[in-house]
Amino acid sequence: IFGSSMPTVPKPWVHQAETTAFFAPRPRGNDFSDPGTGKTRAQIDTYLARKRRGRWLVLCPLTLMESAWLEDCEKFAPGLGVSLATSDQRLRAFEVGTDVVVMNIDGVRWFFDGSIKKPIKERITLLNDFDHLTMDESTAYKNPQSARTKMLIRLAQTAKFDNRYAMTGTP
Repeated sequence: IFGSSMPTVPKPWVHQAETTAFFAPRPRGNDFSDPGTGKTRAQIDTYLARKRRGRWLVLCPLTLMESAWLEDCEKFAPGLGVSLATSDQRLRAFEVGTDVVVMNIDGVRWFFDGSIKKPIKERITLLNDFDHLTMDESTAYKNPQSARTKMLIRLAQTAKFDNRYAMTGTP
């Protein structure tokens, strides 16, 4: 047997390394780089750059849960545990204790019982050890009057994420 059993992690592109260096010391940020420029990788590296880190919640379109987030985490951070919080596996995805939980954009509604003012306590407490929130394709939350946006704001305030990042290639 030749070589190592650990997969080789490709080096980031220069602009990804620069993005990581910019975001790593900052608890909030927006990445509006063009589509296909590696925003996901820069977010993964930003999370890994933290000396102290809790768990990470990623909100993204359903189409990106596996194809972007799961695959990129496996490729660029093979040591991270990732669970997909699909509609039929949401509770389990949080309970298994992975480093990263990837949830559909509309999954934010799962934390509430239909009212923006009334989060479901048992579900909100699942976020107690999360300190990192990334909203991929954040333009899905651009309408301040929509229930989805109001629920995200309430969730972010209630769960008290220390680190919050928004990203989209189409601001």
